Amino acid sequence: MEVPMKTLWKGHANPRVGLGMILAAVCAALFFTACPFSESPETEIPDLSGYWFAENISVPSESGPVSGRGLAIIENGSIKFLSFNLQGDQLAGMRGTYTNDEDTMTVQVAATYDNQNWIAETSTDVIPYTLVNNVLTMDIPGPGDSTITVPFTKIAAPVRPTAWSGNWSGTWGDNVGTVAGTLQDNGSFMFSFDFGNDQTIDFSQAGFWQVFSFSNTYYWLVNITYQEIDSVSGDVDYYGLTTLTLTSDRHGIIETPGGNLDLTKQ
Repeated sequence: MEVPMKTLWKGHANPRVGLGMILAAVCAALFFTACPFSESPETEIPDLSGYWFAENISVPSESGPVSGRGLAIIENGSIKFLSFNLQGDQLAGMRGTYTNDEDTMTVQVAATYDNQNWIAETSTDVIPYTLVNNVLTMDIPGPGDSTITVPFTKIAAPVRPTAWSGNWSGTWGDNVGTVAGTLQDNGSFMFSFDFGNDQTIDFSQAGFWQVFSFSNTYYWLVNITYQEIDSVSGDVDYYGLTTLTLTSDRHGIIETPGGNLDLTKQ
C-alpha cells in the first residue's frame, strides 16, 4: 500500500540511469613486477568485504548534482550501494552479488532503489577498482558515457551501543507535540509522533538501527521497513543516514531532515 510522504526520513524518486546514480570511490593502482621468461606474474585478489563510507560525494539527478554521502556494504558475495543527501534521505541504491579479480568487480545487479522501495532490475556492471590501504576506488558508470569516481574509506562494522538502547521521549524540531521511541538491543526500533489535537497528521516508523563512526562523527543508519500515517499503514524498504550525539547518559540528539530529535532516556 502506498503511504503518504510526511516521514522522519523519506525516499526520493530515483531516475534509472544505472549504477552511476548511486556512488563511486577513490583511486590507486596495483603494480606488478614482470617475471622473466616463462614465469607468470603472481597477483593477489583483494578481499573487499566490509563497510565502506564516502563522506562527500556528488550524486547525479535530473535537476543536477546533489551533494551527499555514500555507503557500500560488501559481505558474503553480496554488495549493496546506498547514497543519501546531506539531510539523511536516501537518494539511490543498488544491491546484488559480485565477483572480483585483482582490479575489476563484476556486479550482478538484482534491484535498484526507487521511491521508498526496491525494484527488481537485472543487469551486469563491470567496475574497475583499485585498493590502497583502507581506501577503495570504484570507477562506476554514470549517465551516458560518463564515469564517476568516489572515494570509499573502510570503517569498522556498525554496532548498537548500549547507551542508545532503551526507551526515549522528547521533541522533534519545531513540531508541536511529542515523540516516543524504543531502540532495542536486537536492532529493531520504533518511533511514534503525536503532533497534538490541532495537528492533522500523526505517524510512526519502525525498522532497524545501527551506529558507525567516521572522523570522530557518529552516524545513525536506519532501515525503515514499516510506517503508519493517520491509520494508513504499509510496508516500505528504504534507508536513512544521519548524525547523532549522546550529550549525557540520558540525553541525546539525532539529526533528521525534519529537525532534531531531542531525546531524554526514560
